[in-house]
Amino acid sequence: MNQTEPILDAEDEPETVRMIGHVKWFDIAKGFGFIVPETVERVSVEGDVMLHISCLRAHGESLVDEGARIVCNIEEREKGWQVVHIIEMETSKFSRNTDEAVVFESVTV
Repeated sequence: MNQTEPILDAEDEPETVRMIGHVKWFDIAKGFGFIVPETVERVSVEGDVMLHISCLRAHGESLVDEGARIVCNIEEREKGWQVVHIIEMETSKFSRNTDEAVVFESVTV
């Protein structure tokens, strides 16, 4: 073990909490959005919970629709509650319509 690495006890690890909610909004250009909590285990969460695009990508998605139901683990950080792991999520309308062919059209700007 490296001498400069701190020894972490189980008490030092952030505690995650299971939450069920729905997406309030998500902006792909900004790389984040917010979830409105509906059910949260063991704690009271005031306000919305931030969803970062890195969590979406780790779940295999890059888009999420407003109003989509999401089950996730969250933790409290300096700036508030944030999603750390998505367990289950409704997929984007764009992901669900895989039977339809995508047609690209050339444009000049």
